[in-house]
Amino acid sequence: MEIYTFGCSFTEGQGLQDQKNESYSAILKQKTGSIVYNVGAAGVSNDYIFRNVFRHLKTHIQKDDLIIIQWTHYIRKEIPINYNDRNFYLMAPNCFYPLHNGVVNKINQITNTEYIGIDCEKDV
Repeated sequence: MEIYTFGCSFTEGQGLQDQKNESYSAILKQKTGSIVYNVGAAGVSNDYIFRNVFRHLKTHIQKDDLIIIQWTHYIRKEIPINYNDRNFYLMAPNCFYPLHNGVVNKINQITNTEYIGIDCEKDV
């Protein structure tokens, strides 16, 4: 049995001093002795995680393997684009703040944080 962990930066281990050994995927490997694949990536959307799980189901994951999915913030969305005949996905918003009609006065400080949604027509 192999273990696959999917998610955003929490799964990847971003922010840890030693993400290779301190991420929850690494701890699972230490505790179970299983082969663990960390498929987390910082800033990704649930769309990306969902698509990535199914890509791995088709190509790598076997019947007896374990899949752990850590969903990210619901407001992260993918925007598919085609540039020079190649397909890309942009992540929106690619930050830790939800879309809002407030003003960022200083780093990590937001005023008037009313949610307006990703499909709104107000200026963000």
